[in-house]
Amino acid sequence: MALTKARISQMVRHPLFLLVAGTALGSVIIPGLTTLAASSKLRQEALQQIALEVLQKGFDVDRDFNAVKTHIDAFIDRQRQAHDALASAKADVRAKFDDFYQEFNKVAWWWASQEYDKARVLDLLSAGQLRDFESLKECYRMNLVVSTGEVSAVRDLSLLGTFGDEMLRTARERHERLDRLDFDRDQLVLDMAHLFTGQRPAIADDSRMNIEPGWWEVRRSKETQASSGNELLCWNPGDVENARRVARKIEGGGSKCTINDLEASHGWLSWNATCGDGSRSSARTILCGSIYRATITRSGGRGSPAATRVTEQVTGERIGDCDQAGKRSASGPAR
Repeated sequence: MALTKARISQMVRHPLFLLVAGTALGSVIIPGLTTLAASSKLRQEALQQIALEVLQKGFDVDRDFNAVKTHIDAFIDRQRQAHDALASAKADVRAKFDDFYQEFNKVAWWWASQEYDKARVLDLLSAGQLRDFESLKECYRMNLVVSTGEVSAVRDLSLLGTFGDEMLRTARERHERLDRLDFDRDQLVLDMAHLFTGQRPAIADDSRMNIEPGWWEVRRSKETQASSGNELLCWNPGDVENARRVARKIEGGGSKCTINDLEASHGWLSWNATCGDGSRSSARTILCGSIYRATITRSGGRGSPAATRVTEQVTGERIGDCDQAGKRSASGPAR
């Protein structure tokens, strides 16, 4: 029997239909919608809570790290006034530095991974957001490695006992680099928090390379070499706007190497290269604005068996500006 409008109208007005519909609405649909609304609210509260935790942990690390730097600065100021570093003062600096560093060390290296694991277990972020978080926490870790190295260098410099203009100039340069690293670290924390509020961090924009033009110090180490190789070079804006140029600079070997299979994703850049000496390489780099780290595996080459593989770690840090001639600017690092 065909269902006409009149027939349908008669059915929906039937008491039995109204009873069934009312039961379904009251026992299934409304509770279901209420559960979904409650679940959505809980999820939103969890996202907001973790975003606040990320910001708080980043602040705590900055506070503790600043205590380390302030302690060294105070000692340098005392040297400036006394023009001498007493042995007892040096011992006090070493002891307090260790105390301050231990406090900093309690949280600094672990909190980002803890927040990442929390977001993954609670399924608060998408797969793409989790990859962004992984890149951000790796950049944060690298920033801490470089920052602690800089502040340790300032401490060692202040304990040499050779107070003078050269020592002050070097300490000032180190502090300028620390200020830049502090700024970068705060931005990384903000980007992590933004992941939980629906904003996409700059590191996830694969259309641009997350690396700053300027004067860079590059350190290369191969497991077959007894010592590492350092180089200084200038990256201009044209270099950092092009992924292939970035890869070529990090790869080394100049125009003798051809970059293939270039891929940028979530702050990482990977490629394969074939060089004029017959060698091949495969590389993966994370780009963190003023720092990068690459792992390059090379094989073959003149006089080397094709099966021989050498792994090279390459790290770079922006240490200042370049002048028009492609040399380091005397003005020092710029923000």
